[in-house]
Amino acid sequence: MRRAALRKIVGCSSTGDRKFVCTSVTGMARTTMTVVFRTLLLICCFLGITQADNLLGPQVQTEPETDTVLEGNSKNLVCVGGGSSPLEYRWLKDGQEIGGFTGETRLRLRNVSPQNDAGEYRCIVKNAVGMVLSKKAQLHVAFIGQFPSSPTSESVDAGQPKVLSCPAIDSVPVPRYEWFIDNTQVQTNTRTRFISTDGRLVLLSTSGQDSRQYKCKASNDDAGEDRFSQTITLSVRGSVSSTQQIQPTIVIPPTDQNVERGSNQAVFECVPNANPIGSLSITWKKDGQVIRSGVSDFDRKLTITYPTDADE
Repeated sequence: MRRAALRKIVGCSSTGDRKFVCTSVTGMARTTMTVVFRTLLLICCFLGITQADNLLGPQVQTEPETDTVLEGNSKNLVCVGGGSSPLEYRWLKDGQEIGGFTGETRLRLRNVSPQNDAGEYRCIVKNAVGMVLSKKAQLHVAFIGQFPSSPTSESVDAGQPKVLSCPAIDSVPVPRYEWFIDNTQVQTNTRTRFISTDGRLVLLSTSGQDSRQYKCKASNDDAGEDRFSQTITLSVRGSVSSTQQIQPTIVIPPTDQNVERGSNQAVFECVPNANPIGSLSITWKKDGQVIRSGVSDFDRKLTITYPTDADE
């Protein structure tokens, strides 16, 4: 029985028409090897297309969340993606990229400050198919600054109103305000005294009794800190008798209120001044109809609880 001759492949080359030609030592395998290599190329291409068709595009499964963190603390922002691996992540702050793509799902912020870290964050999730962008998450850094260090003085003519505002102070979130007269806290509104919802102290039909020293207290509950302003000294010039007529004027007018559905309340304020102050009468109306419920604080405040579309 004749044994087949052994062949040794000594080289392969491309013919330029997507075929490969291999040469053996006998010079007999040229056609056969061409067919084999062409078949292998077709199989490889088919497998590559099938694998690409099975890849899943990226998606954001865990969105970064809006939060408030105390100044000086640490914060981890989390963004978890889904889709075919490997997944990579990149963070944006206020639209600007932070570093490159990594496999880390958390952005670690240490010793946060309002100047460097407060802002809007988003993450990009990427894989071989493409990229996707997360929702926006706002990071607030809770802090409260300091009031100006110098005391101030103000004056008003007797019978006229005077609105005292807290000195400017940096704070996130906006602080709560309380007022003190000669170091005694103002607990309630009276006919001649009113604290507005934005923290202003309104003195109506002023007299010599209002020539006092006033202080404002700002409280940031998220930061857990309070600040007291320097003294505001008020001087009332002249005097006015209880019978002297001063025409009514609106000191604080009502303003438009925009509330979200499901809100607990909407509050309107209307603070007038006149002399004698007791002669003032305040009436609230909606679409020409008198409103009697929800009126308080000597009729200067109207509170609508659980407002609905019918209250517009």
